[in-house]
Amino acid sequence: MTWSVLHLKPRTEKRVAEICERHHLPYYLPMRRSVRIYPRRKVVFEIPLFANYLFAAFDTSHHAVLFRGNHIIRVLKPESQMKLLRQLVQIRRLLRLDPDLESVDPITCGEFVRIKSGPLAGLEGFVTRIRKKPGRRLVVLNIELVGRAVATETDARLLERIGAPPSSPRSH
Repeated sequence: MTWSVLHLKPRTEKRVAEICERHHLPYYLPMRRSVRIYPRRKVVFEIPLFANYLFAAFDTSHHAVLFRGNHIIRVLKPESQMKLLRQLVQIRRLLRLDPDLESVDPITCGEFVRIKSGPLAGLEGFVTRIRKKPGRRLVVLNIELVGRAVATETDARLLERIGAPPSSPRSH
């Protein structure tokens, strides 16, 4: 059996994990804690760290069992089994240290991004610097306005990549 990454339809991770469990297939579904605050109570949920993905070990004889439920979009084969297993062990260790761990899109300097939520929601700019603080990864955005720029620092988890910037306005 070899380990693969199963790319799943939305919200089917736990169902596929149950299928693996029922058929005694090794799998790993990293779960993180998510806290929601409602008007009169606080609720803690366990949600997948990587939405729409599950890691499983199987061979071709298990394909019919796994694909029967029509939950799997595709199977991703890792370049190296050892590298994948090392990374899964690291994820498990990180989740033990920080159950609230979130996955983020890898963002690099020079990318054009938008702030998704918080008081700066909707602002767009270029990533000019990435700083690491204990438990956080901060990104400095350069926001260009009227031929000048302002810089702001925000948590990387609040950003989404949006591609190329709109063309700058020209003076007439």
